[in-house]
Amino acid sequence: MANCDNPGIGSNFEQAVARVLVERGIVVKRNFQVLVGVSAGDMRPRKFDLGANDPKVVVECKCNTWTAGKNMPSAKMSV
Repeated sequence: MANCDNPGIGSNFEQAVARVLVERGIVVKRNFQVLVGVSAGDMRPRKFDLGANDPKVVVECKCNTWTAGKNMPSAKMSV
């Protein structure tokens, strides 16, 4: 798998997550934008992979794969 495959893999994963949420009664939109910030005067728009206003939910999808030697991709496992 090459890095050029990542956008398609990520998009497929987002679609799968959206389908699972719909099955549970949560209809989400892609590239969902909300205002985020510490104070009311410092709010800025931030896009999330998926989200909805009712119920209020935002989703950020991360689809990681194992390396050829079954090692954890440590650069991606920060949390």
